[in-house]
Amino acid sequence: MGRGRVPMSGTGGHGRPREARRTFEERDELMADDPGFQGRIERIEGLIHRMEAIPDAGQRNEMRELLQAVLELNGAALERMLGIISEAGDSELKIADALTQDALVASVLLLHGLHPQDFETRVRLAIEKNESVLRGYGARVVLLGTPGKEVRMEVRGVDNAPTAKAVRGVLEEAIYEAAPDAAAMTILGLEQFETSGFVPLEQILAAGAMNGHSRAGSLR
Repeated sequence: MGRGRVPMSGTGGHGRPREARRTFEERDELMADDPGFQGRIERIEGLIHRMEAIPDAGQRNEMRELLQAVLELNGAALERMLGIISEAGDSELKIADALTQDALVASVLLLHGLHPQDFETRVRLAIEKNESVLRGYGARVVLLGTPGKEVRMEVRGVDNAPTAKAVRGVLEEAIYEAAPDAAAMTILGLEQFETSGFVPLEQILAAGAMNGHSRAGSLR
C-alpha cells in the first residue's frame, strides 16, 4: 500500500501543485456533504500556499520535510491499522485491543487524542505487562494513583542498589512507552538505594588531607 507524499512539486498555472489539485478535487467529491471536512481541507491548502511563499529556501525545505515525516508516520499507522483490522475479524473488542497493542498505532492514536484507553488504564496495563520481569527481580509494584497524569507507584521487595536500578529502568521504559503524556513519575520504595553521585568539595579536601597525614606519618 502506498503512502501519501506531500504534493510540493509540479505547480500548475494557478500556483497549486497538480497533485494537490487532483487530491483535493477527489476529496471534495467524496466529502461534499461534510462542511467541517471541507473547512479543514481549505485551511491545509492555505497553509501550503503560505509555506510555498516563504522566501527562505532552507526554511521551506525544512517545513516540507517536517510535513512529509508527519504524513509518513500517519500513513504507516493507517497501513498497520488496516492489517490489524483485517486479521482481527468481526469482534469490535478484539479489534480495539489489537490496535492498542501495536506500538506504532497506539502512538499515533495518542498523538491525535484518539486512544480508547484512559491514562490510568494505560499505566496499569503497562505495569501488569511487566509483572513477570519485575517478579524476576523480586519486586512487586503497587500503583498508588495518577493525579494530574503524575504516575505514583510504590515498589516492594527490593533489597539492593543494582536491583533497584534495574527495576526503575523497567518501570520508566514501560510507563513512558504506554503513557508518553505522563507529566511526572514518582517511584517510592527505592530511595534508600539511590545516590546522587555528588561528593561535596569539603569531603574531598578532608579525605586528601587525611591521606597526606597518613603518608607523612609512614615516612617518619
